[in-house]
Amino acid sequence: MARLLPPLLLLLLAAPLRAGDGAPATPEESAAVARLLGEEAWGRLPHWRQQMAVERYRRWRSLPPAERDAWRDGALRGLLLRAPRDEAADLLPEELRAALDALPEEVRALARRLALMRWRQIQLDLALARLPDPAERRAVFLRLFPEPFDAAAARAAHEAFRARLKEVVAWQVLAAVQEEERAAGRALTEEERRAAAARCVERNAREEERAALEQVRAQVLRVRGREPRRIRAHLERELFHLIEAPDLFLSPRERELVRYALRPEDCPILDPGVAALLGPAPEAPEARRAWEHDFRALARLDLLASMRLPRDLLLHVAACDAPEDLFRALRALRGARPAPSGRG
Repeated sequence: MARLLPPLLLLLLAAPLRAGDGAPATPEESAAVARLLGEEAWGRLPHWRQQMAVERYRRWRSLPPAERDAWRDGALRGLLLRAPRDEAADLLPEELRAALDALPEEVRALARRLALMRWRQIQLDLALARLPDPAERRAVFLRLFPEPFDAAAARAAHEAFRARLKEVVAWQVLAAVQEEERAAGRALTEEERRAAAARCVERNAREEERAALEQVRAQVLRVRGREPRRIRAHLERELFHLIEAPDLFLSPRERELVRYALRPEDCPILDPGVAALLGPAPEAPEARRAWEHDFRALARLDLLASMRLPRDLLLHVAACDAPEDLFRALRALRGARPAPSGRG
């Protein structure tokens, strides 16, 4: 039981948002980081990424002089520009870490990055899916990723989400214990109730970990046996499609919405009315393909409407089947952004 934490608890234990933990950047700090990155690169970063770069700059400045001097200009610039992601690969299950270690060394770091990104995305999705009301899931998601991005509001939303998940899990465990009492035809003793509750938590932990593991395995480990060059090309494409592309200047909420729009069938915050509007999926292959195309288009309209895209572009994006087409449209709109004058 010690290792088999459910993904939702891993979500709660590992802070999912690393940007914006400190005080706002001072003009002096912003100017110093802008000089290190170059004015053009600094100006193209959205505000929340600028704040993240400033906080990394602060940590670098707090190092002893010898350690600080070890960071050459290029390495420091790379640190400040690096996309936000959790490097704690030990969050991954041992079985998945072993499979990643079996890949060629030259692509292992890239594969680990993809695995960790997917693992954390799946944790979030499983946690949201635990909320019984689809409207509540959407409302919680919007609070977890506020617009414009605000770190204090995001942290408060995650604390509230943790508390809400504890309530949901407690009710699920209680229902499982009551079911065992009905099956036994008697009231369980306090010791038996604790044992039944522990079995429920452990069963859920195993099921969720296995579900997450299989999803990540399917996406990352399909490259086994290929030559390193082809593995790298595949992994880079997968990472791009998971919204890590640095030239797409999207807010944290927008990145999640685009990720969901690419795979709406796995989206925990999709309005259930989308599928209800189309009725049951037909069994005939051709009719089913048409149904799935319509479902994806309607789902994208539902998910991306809050991005304030021009209506004609929104309709175009919703009709895109290929991720490349969707990214091309988004890059045309968001690929170049002037230096922000304030939050946003």
